[in-house]
Amino acid sequence: MPLAHFSHQAHVDLLDCLECHRDIDKSDVTSIANFPRMADCVRCHPQGDMPNGCWKCHSQTMQLRPPTHVADFVDSHSRLRRSGAEKASCDVCHGQNFHCAGCH
Repeated sequence: MPLAHFSHQAHVDLLDCLECHRDIDKSDVTSIANFPRMADCVRCHPQGDMPNGCWKCHSQTMQLRPPTHVADFVDSHSRLRRSGAEKASCDVCHGQNFHCAGCH
């Protein structure tokens, strides 16, 4: 996922490159597989301030909303029974401190 606002300098003093760029030391060519995933970011940045927190790193022109988040998502999502994996995936965007009870 491309970023609009990111400072390597702020991160290299705290982290080893391999903590974010998996297997970059074994790659002959850099690819998207070597880029950090959102789950990597929320390890250190768990706060997730939806929806405005996204724009701290991502451009506001990017389409970040998952296809499952349809127009009536806020009203309709709780009517479906969600698996544990589905519920756990919420923290990727909403932060590790996100709990369903925070809204319900």
